Amino acid sequence: MQYQSAREYFYKLYARLFLLVLVPLVAFLFLFIRVTADQLSSPLHGDEHLAIWLRYVFLVVLVAGWTIAFYYYRSSLKTVRTLVSLGERLDRYYSLTLFRFIIIITDLVLLTVGYYLLADEVLAGLFITSLLLLVLIWPFPGRVSSHLHLKEDEERWVCDWE
Repeated sequence: MQYQSAREYFYKLYARLFLLVLVPLVAFLFLFIRVTADQLSSPLHGDEHLAIWLRYVFLVVLVAGWTIAFYYYRSSLKTVRTLVSLGERLDRYYSLTLFRFIIIITDLVLLTVGYYLLADEVLAGLFITSLLLLVLIWPFPGRVSSHLHLKEDEERWVCDWE
């Protein structure tokens, strides 16, 4: 990725992450509004055993996705820290962060599909909780600096982007 300043780096990273988050959010809001207004009915409405089973499947997939994203990120971050150039570390961190968010966004899309199939409040709650948890992993400049173990001058360059 080409960037001239930390400001440009974070603007490009945030723009892509916001677009990724926007896709399942818009789809979920559309379905939620349609289902609550009784304009759309669940295709699996009435089959309680299947609904319970699918709820657990979606829960397991969600937990597995978050776990994979967490462990892949942590293990890959170790190799990123060993790179010499700050530019190389930031480029690899950028790709790593996008990949982590893609895994989580895929889970959110699956929860949206699950909500469509079941019209289940539990899946809606899991979707909202997952969206809120994204704030905990959002790549703020201080977090980027901490994760990459930047030196003092590198940290100043990354954190003074505003």
